[in-house]
Amino acid sequence: MRTWPFLEAPLHVTWPTGIHLALFLAFLALGAASLVYAFAWKAQARPALLLHVAGGLLTLLAGDLITLLIGWELLSFSAFFLIASGGGTRAPRAAWRYLVFQIVAAAALFAGAAVQADASGSLAVTVADPAAQPLLLLAIAIKTAVIPLHGWLVDGYPAAPPALAPLLSVFATKVGVYTAARLLNLPPVSLLGGLMAVGGVLGALGQRTGRRLLSYHIVSQVGFMLAGVGLATGAGIAAGTFHAINNLAYKALLFMVIGAVIRQTGHDRLDGLGGLARQMPFTFAAGVIASASIAGLPPFNGFASKELLKSALGEGPVAWLLVAATVGTGLSFIKFIALVFLGRGRAEGIAPPRDPPPGMAVPMALLAAACLVLGLWPSLAVRGVAHAYYRPAAIGYAVFPLLGSAALWLAFRVRLAHLRLPAPWPAVRRIARQAARRTRARARAVHEMGWQATLAVALAAWLALALLFVGGDEDAPHGDGVHRLDEPLAQGPVLEHPRDLGQEPDVRARPRLRRE
Repeated sequence: MRTWPFLEAPLHVTWPTGIHLALFLAFLALGAASLVYAFAWKAQARPALLLHVAGGLLTLLAGDLITLLIGWELLSFSAFFLIASGGGTRAPRAAWRYLVFQIVAAAALFAGAAVQADASGSLAVTVADPAAQPLLLLAIAIKTAVIPLHGWLVDGYPAAPPALAPLLSVFATKVGVYTAARLLNLPPVSLLGGLMAVGGVLGALGQRTGRRLLSYHIVSQVGFMLAGVGLATGAGIAAGTFHAINNLAYKALLFMVIGAVIRQTGHDRLDGLGGLARQMPFTFAAGVIASASIAGLPPFNGFASKELLKSALGEGPVAWLLVAATVGTGLSFIKFIALVFLGRGRAEGIAPPRDPPPGMAVPMALLAAACLVLGLWPSLAVRGVAHAYYRPAAIGYAVFPLLGSAALWLAFRVRLAHLRLPAPWPAVRRIARQAARRTRARARAVHEMGWQATLAVALAAWLALALLFVGGDEDAPHGDGVHRLDEPLAQGPVLEHPRDLGQEPDVRARPRLRRE
């Protein structure tokens, strides 16, 4: 009988190093700032808030795939309760959709861990065996909200209470990026990230509420990160992870800004706001700093990580996709600032608009300062990388796309202010609904056939899973090249990869197996 001793193994926790240590410290700082912001707003579901932070930190401390999976699940189930606490009819539906997507991602991660254990005898968080990478890629694609698997994010975060949205924006997708950096060696992921960056911007430009606009920009910014870590090189991983660190600061700050607006006006409809710069000058300043940071304007932190990404990518289609996404990002946040804070006031709030209380303003001020500090001194996060960030050519490369954004806004501001893109892939949605109806009809027919048919279907599913995950002959001799899971780990093949040895890997080479 096949046994799975890895399920009984103790959990392993390791201390991160290098750029991943900087990411861990950023998780810790942003988690604390988001908690202070939420508690100042007297947010509910406080146990789930603390559990969400704990899950995010555990993923970066995980030394094996099972511990990593536990961290993923802590994030998923705590986020379910945080989103569901939004109230109304939309929040519970969004929470269940979020949870279903995350359970599928966790199942794919678990299956990938099983294949990894069978192929290499190890569950260490390192570059996975080629046989396990497709399953791990599926898990990461869901966790990072790769289009078209992004619905859980753009529906879930706007449905959560505004006080909790900054915390939700910190962990889930960045954990997916971290997992990709540690486990994957698939250079096409970089191209996928470039396409995702452009797709997220196009989705954001068509949104009419602040939180949905920011949610689509999470998708786009994660595309920038995957474009870097997907290269599977030391420079690419450093650049993608540095962009994740910077994104933690300005994305949480943007959600805090729109949360402060909602607290004063009662809504975040872009066409119902305007003129808030005078009544909320502090919030306006924080919004401008965060918008400049996400657009990559010097001297803010988004500029530094995008410059490092450009250096790692070199010339090619992915680099040009990121330039196009930068133009769209600049255009989107010019629209955001103009409609929310500039122009004539259109907001009819429950009280005269004013800046948030100190408990909310202090975290916002600290994050705004972090955006500037990490832009001026990138070496605080990226140690050991010698790069001239503020060369004239680098500054020009960052500024020219944003000048294009400004020109597009001046030329088409009336249309862009009221732009609403059609729902994506209406034909695909119709086909999906028809398939769901047929599936329900068939399931109802099987149910009406009685318990015998239900038992037959369950046995067939169990047999399919057994054939998929159980391989090899348990009674095979030890010298025939078949590794048994009940052997000591030292007798199994050892996975080597240049990234684990502190060297830069050749992206064309696959991890090799050897026997000690």
